[in-house]
Amino acid sequence: MRIEFTSISLICLSSLLYLWVVDNKTFFKRKETLYQSLYLIVLFFLSLIQAYGFLSYAFFPFFIVRFLILSKRFDSWLISGVSLIWKFTILVIIQLLTFDLPRLLFSINFFSSIPVTTLLVISQIVLCLFLCGITSHFINRLNMIEIFSSIKKRYRVASLLVLLFFMVTFSLYFFGIQKNSLSILLLSSILLCLSGILFSSLFYFIVKTYKQAKEYEILSLSLSKITKKYENISDFRHDYNGILLSLSGYIDSGDLKNAQRYIHSIIDYSSGIFIPEYYTQLSKISLMPIKSVLASYGEKAINKDIAFILKVPTTINCIKMDVIDFIRCLTVLLDNAFESVVGQKKNVIQVTLENHNDYFSLTIKNPDPSSVPLEKLMEKGYSTKKKHKGKGLSNIAKICDEYNGVDYTIQRLSNTFVASLIIEN
Repeated sequence: MRIEFTSISLICLSSLLYLWVVDNKTFFKRKETLYQSLYLIVLFFLSLIQAYGFLSYAFFPFFIVRFLILSKRFDSWLISGVSLIWKFTILVIIQLLTFDLPRLLFSINFFSSIPVTTLLVISQIVLCLFLCGITSHFINRLNMIEIFSSIKKRYRVASLLVLLFFMVTFSLYFFGIQKNSLSILLLSSILLCLSGILFSSLFYFIVKTYKQAKEYEILSLSLSKITKKYENISDFRHDYNGILLSLSGYIDSGDLKNAQRYIHSIIDYSSGIFIPEYYTQLSKISLMPIKSVLASYGEKAINKDIAFILKVPTTINCIKMDVIDFIRCLTVLLDNAFESVVGQKKNVIQVTLENHNDYFSLTIKNPDPSSVPLEKLMEKGYSTKKKHKGKGLSNIAKICDEYNGVDYTIQRLSNTFVASLIIEN
């Protein structure tokens, strides 16, 4: 029974580290983390003294309570299911690589000497911290909690099936430990790891799809607002002659005071319905995602009091590049332009999209009085912005390298930064 108790104590140790590195503050409050830690510590010491033969099953109440707490807190069964998947998978990977495989394949006795036992514990801690760090970074990078919480569909059946499957497979894993069977351990471990990767990939796809849907919804809403403004201005133009006739009546009667009031009322009324000049250019773009992005940045420019000039000399019906990749390049260049003009007296951004005979071109110009070498801007990790990772411009080059007929250039002409994207037709 010694191997089984050793496995329990090691899993308790890894669970404690995972609890404080990943779960604490992200999933649980400090008080809840302390209660769970106390449970694991008691289980750890019971395994050391080999008190009970059924200790392996003591993990199940721990995981079930964890599942229920998260389901209630976030009102999301997805969060409960995904967090459980990550924890099960990481615990088994750590146990398999640092203890089970060395013990069964190479007949390593981890209790032969203190240095060997110490090496086992250290390897467990290092691997656990590494995997926990990756998991925590992944959660924060993708805003997983916020996105899962905002998904209305609960996925109760799927989450419960995930819980049941992993508990059964975890039981099979401990059965393999009790029987000291390499085949059962490998089978259960492979099932857990592959299932963890599969379910994590599935939930990642759900998150990615949801994010894209939300972004499209926001962009469509922005475009809808501008379309409404366009309809209002069309109505205003239709009534324009009547407005002028009314004003002419005041002037002909010599009532200049009321004429002046009427002019002010026209100005107040029209200020809310006039649309920016760039919207007329948007009508030449038939690709809705690109049109929505440009409309969104046009609104952003108005809110920040930045002159946004859009030129589309020709109709844009298609481009020989994946739309998602093109939008990634477009948004990086626009973000870079917005950052550059903030605080400048000449805050003008000019965007030109044009179809030529053999190629399509995107050109973005903005004032740039900085003296930073262009080669420096293209380096991965470099940024002129504080606390910024600086992956934008280097990422554009990376995306363009995936296409044979796509070229990307930047240059600085008379204190003007010019970025061009050329796509062959």
